[in-house]
Amino acid sequence: NVSASLGGSAAVTAAAGTTLFTAANTYDGGTILAGGTIVLSGAGTLGASTNNLTISNSTLNLGGTTQTNGVVIFANGTLTNGTLSSASSFSSVNGTNAIAAILAGTAAFTNVSGLTTFYSNNTYTGGTFVNEGTLTASGSGTFGASTNVLSISNTGTVDLGTTTQSVGALTMNGGNLTNGNLNATTFT
Repeated sequence: NVSASLGGSAAVTAAAGTTLFTAANTYDGGTILAGGTIVLSGAGTLGASTNNLTISNSTLNLGGTTQTNGVVIFANGTLTNGTLSSASSFSSVNGTNAIAAILAGTAAFTNVSGLTTFYSNNTYTGGTFVNEGTLTASGSGTFGASTNVLSISNTGTVDLGTTTQSVGALTMNGGNLTNGNLNATTFT
């Protein structure tokens, strides 16, 4: 458990085991989960709000908190229990990713590869782009703000599951849209 505040320019890496952050950290070198688990509690933070965050073969439990980060990368990772905001970007680059926390902010979400499942009512406003791999909605999972563009291209697949989704515009340049229901203002 880390109850002291971590500062400086180094990145924080969690490679094994579970680490509990309970302090408001200020480090600005980014956060890399590479096999370990980080749990936030109370005032616990992931350092500077501009930090990049990578969740690879790991779990990040936000502990019910709201965190703000820069670039956020999912690579066979799990995100749970809170809100993660970004003004830069969210991307899923490989593996199986389970996102059971709210994604917020002005960033876009891009599925580059792998299987990603949204379980929460996301509010991000930068649009949703599925270039390869599969993006699935389950339960209350949404593709961000209802005004967002949903773009499917190449061999990307969007699986609506049993959900009904609302988006601003659907654009398809290849790819697949399966199951569920989709409401959009324009289809191209």
